[in-house]
Amino acid sequence: MKIKTQIAEDSLVRLDIKIPWTDLSDDYNVTISDFKKNIKEPGFRAGKIPTAVVKKKYKKEIETEFIDKVLRERYQDIIKEADIDPVDSGNLIEVDFHEGDGLVMLIEVQTEPEFKLHDYKKNNLEALKYKIDVSDDDVDKAMDEIRENYAEVLNTGKGAELGNFLEVDIQELDESMTPLIGKKVEKRVIKLGEGDFGMQASEQLKGAVPGDERVVRISQEHGDHSHNYVYRFKVNSVEEHMLPEVDDEFAKKVNPSLKSVAELSERLRQDIQARYDSESLNLVNNALADEMVRLTNIEVPETMVTSYLDGLIQRAKSENKGDVDEDFLRKNYRVGAIWNMKWLMIRKSLFRKEKLEVAANEIDERMEKTAELYGLDKTAAMKLKSDNDQREKVRQDIIESKVMEVLKNNSKFNEQSITLTDFNSMTHADHHH
Repeated sequence: MKIKTQIAEDSLVRLDIKIPWTDLSDDYNVTISDFKKNIKEPGFRAGKIPTAVVKKKYKKEIETEFIDKVLRERYQDIIKEADIDPVDSGNLIEVDFHEGDGLVMLIEVQTEPEFKLHDYKKNNLEALKYKIDVSDDDVDKAMDEIRENYAEVLNTGKGAELGNFLEVDIQELDESMTPLIGKKVEKRVIKLGEGDFGMQASEQLKGAVPGDERVVRISQEHGDHSHNYVYRFKVNSVEEHMLPEVDDEFAKKVNPSLKSVAELSERLRQDIQARYDSESLNLVNNALADEMVRLTNIEVPETMVTSYLDGLIQRAKSENKGDVDEDFLRKNYRVGAIWNMKWLMIRKSLFRKEKLEVAANEIDERMEKTAELYGLDKTAAMKLKSDNDQREKVRQDIIESKVMEVLKNNSKFNEQSITLTDFNSMTHADHHH
């Protein structure tokens, strides 16, 4: 096999490939043999049609099938010999094949653009690192959430009051009181005085009993303007939760390994701290990745952007039974697509530069922890470990972790203490922004 490489625009590479007949004849004969098994011809038994008859009548079909077979089975060898790093499966531009003369193909392959990785060792990255302060009030709130799980549920038999739990069906309406299609939620449980609807809805639902329907109007401020919403609430039930006393017996009921309320409180504090330390670390990782993307100049070819969005749209169609707004997805996910492609290229480059590796036993250990976390039995755990797609996902996660460790070890951090309440408010606002 001979390959000539030509660099085209936008990181496209054209491969002029010539494969001699001596390398193809055996595979071609196998293709003909397989083809014969799947056709029927008057006057011949299935699979017993003379090869000469098949080749004469189905020449084009056999050649097409053979060329597809060559591309499928030899593509990786072609890429390896051409010494390129493609981001797609390539496009067959031209092909010339004649039995006895060999195969000539022109394939166009999209490769990653060349770029200079930001020197993160010479010019350290900087990031803000939040130190979460977990207060006694935070622990008390967590304790109340646990008490809710052990609460005795009572039907009040009277009108709803603040603190009661209501199961409701919620239908959003327009200003003419017409129900909006796709804007209905059934059997939603809300606590009067708390949650997404807040005090505005709670005041309008006070006194409601099962079977009542009430129109609720809510106004929400957004910067220098406000949005008005109208809902119809149908009340299915009104309940009161009788919370258990917090004592040593309650602590043992929650966790038999604990002996006292003090131990339960300390365990809650540790769990909250671990959870939010992890969230703070995620913010650091995101900030460092953002900095690397900002400081590394990469021109992403339009063909790569289009291909990425095509894949996203196909997944969306699969998940939503084909009902997607393609123009909306292309417009609103374009910036994110470009960022993701830049980061993946940076990550790959850094992984190679640092000569990092992911060993098979690292993947096994990570998957064993996952199986243990989800309580999988031995058979299910073995099935998980043998799933190549799952192994590749875990491998990518480990690559991400190792790359982030390199960046963190070469970064400067400005540590800032913050209360849990303020941290939640900040991340909630960023999420909605």
